[in-house]
Amino acid sequence: MKPLRDYQLAACDAIVDEWTRVRSTLLVAATGTGKSRMGAEIIHRRAPFGRTLWLAHRSELLDQAVTTISENTGLRVGREQAQQRAQVRSLWGADDQVVVGSIQTMHSDRLSKFFKPSDFDTIIVDEAHHALARSYRDVLAYFDHAKILGVTATPDRGDKLGLFQVFDTVAFQYEILQGIADGYLCDLQSREIVIGGLDLSHVRTTAGDLNAGELAELMESEEHLHSIAIPLVREAGDRQTVVFMPNVASSHHLASVLRGYTSSPIRAIDGNTAKSERDDALSEYAAGRVQFLVNCAILTEGWDAPSTSCVAIARPTKSRALYAQMIGRGTRLAPGKENCLVLDFVPEQAGRHKLVNPIDVLGGKDLDDDVVREAKRLTGEGMPASEALSAAEEAKATRQREERLRDEMRAKKVRAEAEYRVRRIDPFGCLDPDDMVGPRAKAKTLAEMESLRLTPPPDVPEQAARKMINEAIRRQKLGYPTPKVTAILHRRGLRSDIHHREASAIIDAILKNGPDQWRNPTPADILAKDGKKQKRCERPSIVEPAGACGTTSYVSLTIR
Repeated sequence: MKPLRDYQLAACDAIVDEWTRVRSTLLVAATGTGKSRMGAEIIHRRAPFGRTLWLAHRSELLDQAVTTISENTGLRVGREQAQQRAQVRSLWGADDQVVVGSIQTMHSDRLSKFFKPSDFDTIIVDEAHHALARSYRDVLAYFDHAKILGVTATPDRGDKLGLFQVFDTVAFQYEILQGIADGYLCDLQSREIVIGGLDLSHVRTTAGDLNAGELAELMESEEHLHSIAIPLVREAGDRQTVVFMPNVASSHHLASVLRGYTSSPIRAIDGNTAKSERDDALSEYAAGRVQFLVNCAILTEGWDAPSTSCVAIARPTKSRALYAQMIGRGTRLAPGKENCLVLDFVPEQAGRHKLVNPIDVLGGKDLDDDVVREAKRLTGEGMPASEALSAAEEAKATRQREERLRDEMRAKKVRAEAEYRVRRIDPFGCLDPDDMVGPRAKAKTLAEMESLRLTPPPDVPEQAARKMINEAIRRQKLGYPTPKVTAILHRRGLRSDIHHREASAIIDAILKNGPDQWRNPTPADILAKDGKKQKRCERPSIVEPAGACGTTSYVSLTIR
């Protein structure tokens, strides 16, 4: 039994814990991080509770599951596919403890004919992003009391339909970027290659992705195939390469064109290729006897080739799930393999379509355009894709921090300037912030301010000017100091609701304080005398008004 890695053990613990609260949950783990091994561990833990059903939609996935479960659990594994039958109620008591079943076979009259709803206590759905299909939902509903686990590397679907229609929660996630950082997956190098003259502007979107037929028609152009073949041979070098094309015809046509540029062995396969021929091509590729393996959607799932060190994506897509499946063919570790080169063939004109690229897959989410642009620039300079993404996101975070700091400084400056302006034009401390809004003062009002020895700035509002004029007239009638003397007293932290003769005496006393009298503190005797009547203050505030005009209360003002 192969030991579990730390994250695999954590994932299995999280799944078991999640089942104490819900019936169905998801395990999201990047291609190459051992989803089958984690599924086998779950089967081993659930064995005391009863039989497990492992569901998949392709023979390759079923083959892989049978091998992994048998090697890591020691349980009896049966197969339910086409003519193959599992043993669930054997007369000799040797029932299979695990059934690996094809969804096409299980979703047939066999379901009710050979199985009871109580036959399975656990169901694991491989490549669970397919589980929204009616076939899966019918089978899961039939075994209505079984715990359900979905395993997938790509939980997001191109058609935007959510897997939460089938699964209650996500128990654990282990993304490709984390796998690279932990050393379980190889890093990616990315190069973008523009196909001159290829314009996708008129290609429709179907089920969330580019219409396959219309895309294939464009890509099959002889000119475009040569635009792919020349840089593909040049950039791939001696790397073993998997090439993804949009349809069967374009796959075989590209293989033919490639043979004109390289003597390296090339094979093309598709869903219609005879099984023996396909197995032969894959075996030769695994043995290193084939360098370029061209396909259309046949190698996106259920196929492992760790020696793959170059993935050429000549099938533009809007689906992050599909793109992740394609580059996942090259992320597994292998002796002597330093990284995987992703050749991203893109159209000269994408039109309205937002195409997926390696940076989007590494991010695991929709990324801002500026992050993608910066990451692409860095990968173009040779930086590994994972490092480029981290650097681009950090650069964006730094810009955002700097922008927030500038905004805060601008806000503080605006507040400080506003408060300073109010203090400069308000020697009496009678204005509120609300007084500093509205239309500017009229020329007649400004002239009246000047006659009262008030210095009017050109932007003072009419209501603020009228309020200061009224306060100046009131103070004048009471014999209080002039606006200029009042401002001096305020700056010294002294009261101003005193007779102008008393104010003059205070000014004279300050003048006796030496040549730097205006820089030195107010003499203690003056503060003490003034303090008998009120507490010392700094200057009046308009942020929190001290009270109505003419009152003798003051509060400190701090410019924030």
